[in-house]
Amino acid sequence: MPSVEPTAVPHPSEPPLTIRRVIRFTLPLAMTFLMMSGSAPIVTAGIAWTFGAEGERTHLAAFLMTFSTALFLYSPAFVARNTALRMVIDRRSLVRFLVGNLSWATISCGLLLAIAWHDEIGNMVFLGLFDARPTIATLARQGLALFAPMPLLIVLRGLGQGCHISNNDGWHVGIGTTLRLCAMALYVFGYAVHHERSGPVLGGEAFLLGIGVETAYVLLMLRGKPQWQRRPEKPILDYGQFARYAGPLMLAAALTQLVTPMLIRLISAARMPAESQAGYDLIRGSMWVMLSVLNCIQPTVLAHATSRHNFRVILRYAVLMVIPTTTLVAVVSLTPLRHTVYEGWLRVDNVEITRLLYAGLRWVLPLPTLMIANLAIQGLHTRSGRTGWVTAGTATGLALLAVFDRLIDVSAWDGLILAVAGFTSFHVVSVAVQLIGLLHGGLTASLSPRELSEQMALDRNGHARG
Repeated sequence: MPSVEPTAVPHPSEPPLTIRRVIRFTLPLAMTFLMMSGSAPIVTAGIAWTFGAEGERTHLAAFLMTFSTALFLYSPAFVARNTALRMVIDRRSLVRFLVGNLSWATISCGLLLAIAWHDEIGNMVFLGLFDARPTIATLARQGLALFAPMPLLIVLRGLGQGCHISNNDGWHVGIGTTLRLCAMALYVFGYAVHHERSGPVLGGEAFLLGIGVETAYVLLMLRGKPQWQRRPEKPILDYGQFARYAGPLMLAAALTQLVTPMLIRLISAARMPAESQAGYDLIRGSMWVMLSVLNCIQPTVLAHATSRHNFRVILRYAVLMVIPTTTLVAVVSLTPLRHTVYEGWLRVDNVEITRLLYAGLRWVLPLPTLMIANLAIQGLHTRSGRTGWVTAGTATGLALLAVFDRLIDVSAWDGLILAVAGFTSFHVVSVAVQLIGLLHGGLTASLSPRELSEQMALDRNGHARG
């Protein structure tokens, strides 16, 4: 194959990036990620309200099995926003994006329906993998069919969100998430709790309605946008390039969903598994609320890391985000405020759970730095097209957890501390592996203002390295 020589790259027409511009860009995105943490609590609160103390445990357990199964199977669709932000530049690339992503989403839909409707496959998943009681397995399968359209909706939502973000119009993303939460809350508390339906069905209907409203809004607001109107002028990814680009990101998204089950497995093998599981769930929920705003760094890197100057500005902004976030985590974890949060607001009254919880909170202090580093580096590899490094980092982190589970006797360890330390170690390994890719020409390729198709062609022929 003849080599492709690098072409001259014009300087971007937009003014140099500043901290003020980054703040304006990320504010609606930070609000979006924070609001996303409210979807599942709306559903679980509705189930608890509907079934009371007697049926709450059964229907919540069934819904959590339904939701975790669906989340794993449609998690590859979550990369749609980032891939749209990077690759959709005109109508032709928009169609290429839809064909590629909707093909993968259709497979996810088929798998969800197979588990929901086929007795042997459904029993293999819920009775075999989850070791659930037949009653709970039946309830879980009832709601799973309602999640089948989700992969298609999430791809379409990702298209709209990615285009809005690349147009510096993130407020439409935030408004869409607000509409989703309002629709879910109105449905759950205004209708569903007053009509008999199982927990998984209630949850499936609520998520289907909420994400459907959000998707409709972000797509409707695309009217008149450049990606919708611009005629094809520049080269775009062919289908082979799309598979090499998006495929590793989809695989990494699915592998990431395995982290929590692996940590729960470690907890089950350690001391006081029930108390540790309860404490870990509390830590995971509260940390998501405090750390979710950090997710806005990834679309910022994808949209604006087009030069070394811009990247340095983004790094300074990342530091400005990490310092107050780490301070907040430290205050909640190490000061008497933790008693107010967990014993007062969340009403944790088990002595052993609180002991494990407060011991485990000391291990979460590195998480803000590790999380934002992981997100930023993933964004850089997604910009350059070297997405295999994202998969490599995720897979290596999972391998570490698997080796630890197989080779170390953890029966004398506290399960909660083991889980938090394992989650932290996963991020350390993932960041370290992906840094290797950046040190081998990845940073230069990431910070190029070239279009993705040109960058991937140059990198494939060896001219974008070094």
